[in-house]
Amino acid sequence: SLYAWFNIAANYDPYSNTQNIRIAVANLDQGVSGGPAGTLDAGTEIVKNLRKNRELGWRFVTETEAVKGVRSGDYYAAIVIPKDFSRSLVSVFSGKIERPQILYYLNEKKMPSRRKLRIPALRPFRGKSIRPSLRSRRKRCPD
Repeated sequence: SLYAWFNIAANYDPYSNTQNIRIAVANLDQGVSGGPAGTLDAGTEIVKNLRKNRELGWRFVTETEAVKGVRSGDYYAAIVIPKDFSRSLVSVFSGKIERPQILYYLNEKKMPSRRKLRIPALRPFRGKSIRPSLRSRRKRCPD
């Protein structure tokens, strides 16, 4: 009976301690300046906002560290903001529209019950539209 109470208490609110779920973030965005959009560094803005977010254990690393960390199990997932992210966002002004991409790597072995545990902060990166012109692309980690 005592064991059951500890088990129930430990699993009562799975979202109360998500800051221990490590998510790697690699910002490669080079930003853009000039033109009709002025200066934009969307990758840096995303990183600034994630640094303020305490819902998950965000780790800001290089792309290599992010991918290796997901593969090794150090990170549950990795988000890589490509170097042309800002340029793609402002491409609407040039008439040659490019769809911005965010790369999302997931360690499926790290948390096999991820289908049950829906982490609200990761919702935008599940391969669904964030906005009509912004999509994430999920990639498998290279072996």
